[in-house]
Amino acid sequence: MVSEGGTSPPLQDLLLETTEDILKKVLGEEPTKIILKHLEKKCSLRCDEKPSRVELISDVLLELLGSSSTITERLILKNLYSRLGLEFVEKNGYRFSNHINELKEKCKC
Repeated sequence: MVSEGGTSPPLQDLLLETTEDILKKVLGEEPTKIILKHLEKKCSLRCDEKPSRVELISDVLLELLGSSSTITERLILKNLYSRLGLEFVEKNGYRFSNHINELKEKCKC
C-alpha cells in the first residue's frame, strides 16, 4: 500500500525513525521534540503519517534550521540509505524529496 505522498509504509517508518535519530544526534532531545511537534502541527498529521509528506518535512526543516537544513537532510539521507544497505550518492539538482523518491524505486519499499 502506498500512502498519499507516494512513500510506502515501511519506508515511512524508517524515514521517521532516521529523521528523529539524526535530529537527536545533531540538536539533542528537546529541540527534536519541538521540531517534530511543529511538523505535526503545521502538517496537521499524526506522528506516523509525517514521512508520507517528504516535501513538508523538508520545508519545516528549512523553516526552523535555515541553511543548515541541507546538511541535516544529507545526514538523514546518508543514514537512511545505510540502514537499507545502500550507498547514498548525492546528485546535483536533487532535493530531499527526489532522493527519497529514488530510494523508494531502488528498494521497492
